[in-house]
Amino acid sequence: MKLLHLILNAAFCFSIFHPAYAQSPASNVTAFVNVNVVTMEDPKVLLKQTVLIENGSIRLIGDKKTVEIPAGAAIIDGKGKYLMPGLADAHAHMLVDDQFGFKQNDYFLLHLASGVTTLRSMRSRKEHLKLREQARQNQLLAPNLYICVVAPSDSTFGLEQIPTFVKQAKADGYDLVKYVSGLNSQQFERLGQVCKEVGIPFAGHAYKGSLKPAIKTQQRSVEHYTPALNTYKDQPGLFPSVMEDLKKNNVFITPTLMFYYVNFFQIEGERLFKPNGVRYLPKSVYNAWMKDWAKESKEFSRDKESFDKFKAKGKNSLFEFNRVLKMMADNNVKLLLSGTDDGVFTVPGFSMVDEMNLYNNAGLTPYQILKASTSNVADFFNESSLWGTVSVGKRADLILLEKNPLENAANIQFIIGTMVRGKYYTKDDLTKRISR
Repeated sequence: MKLLHLILNAAFCFSIFHPAYAQSPASNVTAFVNVNVVTMEDPKVLLKQTVLIENGSIRLIGDKKTVEIPAGAAIIDGKGKYLMPGLADAHAHMLVDDQFGFKQNDYFLLHLASGVTTLRSMRSRKEHLKLREQARQNQLLAPNLYICVVAPSDSTFGLEQIPTFVKQAKADGYDLVKYVSGLNSQQFERLGQVCKEVGIPFAGHAYKGSLKPAIKTQQRSVEHYTPALNTYKDQPGLFPSVMEDLKKNNVFITPTLMFYYVNFFQIEGERLFKPNGVRYLPKSVYNAWMKDWAKESKEFSRDKESFDKFKAKGKNSLFEFNRVLKMMADNNVKLLLSGTDDGVFTVPGFSMVDEMNLYNNAGLTPYQILKASTSNVADFFNESSLWGTVSVGKRADLILLEKNPLENAANIQFIIGTMVRGKYYTKDDLTKRISR
């Protein structure tokens, strides 16, 4: 009896300190074994770890020599590989109507196959809320979805209507309110004020193309690179104080550079027509892109002189922004990252590496780049305790890589598999499901 008592006590203590073992069955457990972990809590790698996943959450991280794996657990060999948080595209445009013949499921699969486990959709419809809930319940194979509602772009939108609009958006379950254009200064400020009162993030375009109104209204994120560049060029000497105000008011910046490099004709030839991930793209979508591009190029090229000026202006603008982006990163302004926005020749998910390369060209470190596509996005939604790093208790949105992303952020392209909400899929599993 004394021996039995000791055994039971030991089992009880073990279940307290190792919560992964306290739950059953083991068939709900996945173990990444002997894997190098990039937690994104700091720019370090934890070598040769075992990471236990149970019921969609990270339950235990420890040295492979000390962690026992429950019988019946699914084993994923991580020897020589790197496990990091899944990526988050912070300015995706979920599909509406017939958009280049894209199917929504293919759009989601492309993201997952490239390691994107979270989408912040900056163009949405109410029916997308249903897709979000289906994904959360694992009834739909899709990234975690955060859905915006677009504020009216109408100067007749009365100040008294704004509280009703924002409260209804919150009640309907939207995750954020997006400003596009069209409001006067009073409406814009009121919209920001009510969003703050109601408790829903306020994001979108910059009012009159400047960061200053965004700071004043505590706009949660400013989209596209031009507002930061405009504000810097307006008064370069005052930009350090602008950056301090951005941090003080917790304003995030989403440059969406790849969209502009394509649409300012800064990428040409093979690099344009064979973008990263194009071999997984449905042929019908690629053909629609080519047709759209041919039409657009023909329109521009009718006046070669104007076309050349347009390209030169875009090139100079993007080059100037590199300095601004580097300053913001080094001064700990919170950056977000998106590879797609709403453009052609940016393959959903796979274009994240292209955007990362542009951040790299501006001089950002791999850790700064990766933060913009992982933990910073969780921070935007005030959900840092739930996801965004490889930490015990957080949602198991993970990607397994062949190479160390802290050596080069572009190593995210060497993806082996994606885990979303605790379900693991190899890259091949996902790409085989995409329409051809």
